[in-house]
Amino acid sequence: MSFAVAALLFLAYGRRRHESPLIDLTLFRDRAFTAGLLTQLAFTMGMAAYFLIFALYAQEGRGLDALQAGLIFTPIGAGYLSASLLAPRLTARFGHQVIAFGGLTRALGLAALLVTVAMNVPLGWQIPALVVDGFGMGLALAPIMGTVLAKVAPHHAGAAAGVLTTTQQVGSAIGVGLVGIVFYGSLAGGVNHAFEHGLVYLIAVTLAIAGLVQMLPRTAKA
Repeated sequence: MSFAVAALLFLAYGRRRHESPLIDLTLFRDRAFTAGLLTQLAFTMGMAAYFLIFALYAQEGRGLDALQAGLIFTPIGAGYLSASLLAPRLTARFGHQVIAFGGLTRALGLAALLVTVAMNVPLGWQIPALVVDGFGMGLALAPIMGTVLAKVAPHHAGAAAGVLTTTQQVGSAIGVGLVGIVFYGSLAGGVNHAFEHGLVYLIAVTLAIAGLVQMLPRTAKA
């Protein structure tokens, strides 16, 4: 509630400062910019939230220490790195649909991870799902910034980049808050059970990315 009030006050103040507003609200008339921001918001709502509950699952649910839990993230990084290297070439050919494909790929990886958690398989069996998850992350994230800033006028570039960074921080905070409600609200059934519920939330947020990308103009390129 307080965030909504603060946002409204900020917008009202910005409208009054016609000479040099902190953020020129005409930026949001650009469909690619606005839709790209929403896509970025959805993406970041699933990132910090994911790493939080995955770390809790690895340590509290599977009994790993901090170092071992950190090493579990390595397959995600491998998938992310490989996708990041491929993303520029794929984006040049397929445009912003690469972001949608990345979201769908990540949702597939998270769904596979959900199955392995439900089956309580050895951690090593989760590696393929984590690689796919990381690959989807890389495909989705790498082109987003270029998509958001593609048609922004040069004199608005600084403000637009600031809005993008703020959106990333806000998305992370909202995502952690929401997944915290889901995870800790399900904790009575055990950590693994709570992680499963958190993964369902993450899959839904990730699928939203594929839908939001369709709001982008067809000519938008990252």
